[in-house]
Amino acid sequence: MNPNLCRIELRPRSPLAVFDLTWRLLAKRGGSFVRLGLLLLLPVWLVSLPVGWWFDWHWGLALVVWAVASVLRIPFTLLAGRLMFADEVSVLALLRELLSRWMGMIGLVGLMVINAFAGVCTCGVSLVPTLLLWVWIPECVLLEQRPDSVRRGVWVAARRSQRLVGQGASAALAGAVGSLFLALWFAALAEACGSTCMGFLLQFGAPFGSPWNLQATPWILFGLLAAQPVIGAYRLLLYVDTRTRSEGWDLQVSLRALGLH
Repeated sequence: MNPNLCRIELRPRSPLAVFDLTWRLLAKRGGSFVRLGLLLLLPVWLVSLPVGWWFDWHWGLALVVWAVASVLRIPFTLLAGRLMFADEVSVLALLRELLSRWMGMIGLVGLMVINAFAGVCTCGVSLVPTLLLWVWIPECVLLEQRPDSVRRGVWVAARRSQRLVGQGASAALAGAVGSLFLALWFAALAEACGSTCMGFLLQFGAPFGSPWNLQATPWILFGLLAAQPVIGAYRLLLYVDTRTRSEGWDLQVSLRALGLH
């Protein structure tokens, strides 16, 4: 990380201001996110098409795609962090870095699966507090852990996330709720555009079913996947805001840029 290349003004922001900053970051560095999306998200969507057709677009397919998309969000989080301090980021180099840390990534994904399983078993009673306590685990693993510490990095990140949540509960709540809101918003927007094109412009009706019939159409699946770059960047900037408020991270970066720390 070169602190002299920080492209974002580090200062405390409200969740809405962070959301606005997210869109500005995506607008300026959208090419990298698009390239990464074509490599990771587009193939998943293409595979989901025959699977969805085979299962008659059962609504459970949306849950499966959402679970896969949540894992694929990890590279976008790392990309957003790299773009804060670099003019350009090689997508292939970023993916190679993640592959070199495969042990930590397996631990991270496994912890999220355990979290989801616990939420289902307790009928959601443990889901909300657990999500809030563990909301910053991906960011802590990706941006704070050294590659040689991935064996225990997830558990260290879990404790670290709890401390950050205690220092900024509003940002943690915005990260958890905002992720769900963005996914639903993208899914609804994609469904509206896709169904309008198929039914109104092309006069094909609804060959892929309808959400009103509890069917996960290709457009809904596309929206869930397309939301991941935005969610990853938004969560990353909320995490940075939390560290700025609680640890004076803006001052640390400034001192490093001046060579005083």
